[in-house]
Amino acid sequence: MLVIQSGITLPSAEAALPSGTPLILWDTDVEYSNVTATSEETSYPASNLGNPATTLEWRATSTAIQYLTVPPSGTVDAVGLARHNFGTAGIAVSVEVDSGGGYSQIIPPFTPTNDDPILMHFTGAAYTGVRVKLAVGSIAARLAVYYAGKMLRLERGYDVGADFTPPEFARKTDSINGMSHRGDYLGRIITSQFLSDAAFEFRHFTPSWYRTYFDPFIEAAQTERPFFFAWSPTDYPNEVTFAWLMEDPMPRTSPVTGRVNVTLKMGGILA
Repeated sequence: MLVIQSGITLPSAEAALPSGTPLILWDTDVEYSNVTATSEETSYPASNLGNPATTLEWRATSTAIQYLTVPPSGTVDAVGLARHNFGTAGIAVSVEVDSGGGYSQIIPPFTPTNDDPILMHFTGAAYTGVRVKLAVGSIAARLAVYYAGKMLRLERGYDVGADFTPPEFARKTDSINGMSHRGDYLGRIITSQFLSDAAFEFRHFTPSWYRTYFDPFIEAAQTERPFFFAWSPTDYPNEVTFAWLMEDPMPRTSPVTGRVNVTLKMGGILA
C-alpha cells in the first residue's frame, strides 16, 4: 500500500522527473540502537526493527496507542513497514515528524485493509525525530520491518516494450502433494509461499543519474539490504512489495550515448 502526503513538496530535481515512475525505499536510519517503542515484549524488543529479517518482530505489550520513534541522521521523506498485523487488528497508522518544536502529523491516520507492506512518502527534511503512531486495535500490534529514510524516485519508468512480471503476480508455492498407493489425491501441504522472479527492464538511465542514485542502491541490495518497491505508484498504489534481488544486475552501457540499461529480478514476501 502506497500513501503519499497531500500537497507533498519535492526537491526541484525530483519534481522534474516523470510522474508515475517506480519508487524504492532502501536507505534507512532505523538501527538496533536508536529505535524505541512505547512498549515491547521481552522476547520481541523494538531493537528487532533494526534488522531487515522478517522473522524478527517487535510486539507491543497491549492494544494501547504505540509510538515507534527514530532520530534520523539525514533527510527523511519516506517510511516503510512490512510483516505487520495492522490490517488484521484494525490499527490506524499515521506518521509524525519533529522539526525542533515538537511532533506534528504529516501522514494522517489510515487503516490498512490487509497486512501487505506499507510505503509512505512525504515532504522531506532533516527532521530531529520521526515516529509512527499506531492507534488502538483489536489485538496488540506487531511489526518486523521499519524503514525511515530517503525515497529513490526512478529517473524513468520500466520499458513498456518488454514483457515484465509485477511482484503481485510472481507468487511461488512450495508444497508436498499427498497421493495414495492407488494414485488418489490426499491433499496438499504448503511448505512455503513467497514472491519470486518478478522482473523489470529499465532503459536509458543517464550516466550521471545512474552513478549518483541507482548504483548505491544496487550495491546495498547486492549485499544486505532488501527494499520497498512500488512499481506503479499512479496506477497500482496498492501493489507495494518488500523485496530483495534474485540475481545481481549487470548494467549495459551504450557506447554511443553512455546511457545505462539494467534489469531487476527480485523476490519478496507475501503478507
